[in-house]
Amino acid sequence: MLDEPAAGMNASEKVELRKLLESIRRDGTLYAGTSGKGVLKFKANTTGWVRLHDGLKDHEGMVENFIRVLTIDREGGIYAGTFDGGVFRSPDGGSTWRPISRALPNDSIRGIIFNSRGLFVATGHGIFKTTDKGRQWVPLNNGLTSMAVQVLVESPSGSLYAGTNAGAFRSDDDGKSWSQLPTKFTRPLAKGQAVRHTTAAAGGYGDPLRRDPDLVLADVVDGKVTPEGAERDYGVVVRRAPWRVDIEATTRMRKK
Repeated sequence: MLDEPAAGMNASEKVELRKLLESIRRDGTLYAGTSGKGVLKFKANTTGWVRLHDGLKDHEGMVENFIRVLTIDREGGIYAGTFDGGVFRSPDGGSTWRPISRALPNDSIRGIIFNSRGLFVATGHGIFKTTDKGRQWVPLNNGLTSMAVQVLVESPSGSLYAGTNAGAFRSDDDGKSWSQLPTKFTRPLAKGQAVRHTTAAAGGYGDPLRRDPDLVLADVVDGKVTPEGAERDYGVVVRRAPWRVDIEATTRMRKK
């Protein structure tokens, strides 16, 4: 959460942070991808976070405020992967943005990696690579048994790991081929090491009708909760085009 409001936001608002990125200039500039507030920018010795949204519009003209992933290239270009609006690139520190993923078969961006070999993007329908800032995309799905990619990461050695609905996969050749990892394995741990296992849809606690509607909305956009489930379980009425909480309908629903 970001407790400090961005310019143009209510001082009492809290923002759900999805990704935090530091400028390659190492000058204290930070970029934050958020659920519902787009991309925010913080510069050292300034008053606080500033919202960046000029140009973050999909092909239908909808402003993309739900940012799942951010990365930066060697030129300082910033890439923002949205929940369902594709990939955008900013060449000027977030002042302006340009969509670069119209050629991709899916606009739900699950992961972005930039390295010396190119830009790798994971979507809800496969993994793709570009070496020319999105003018051409090459599919990298040989060996994947499911195209519904949920996460894409790179190891320090350069191997790529993809998490899909069918399990986890590894590539040692920049995504040209993938091999599935075993679902069960044994790994010795040294004293002091720890294991973290994150599962989907934990049980939660407290009254679901008191959960922050914006957090419920983020779960809907992220595909963790359906709009029907949000209304049934949390009393939150979600509308689309663009994604938003219907405040009046939600208030009525929660009073029932």
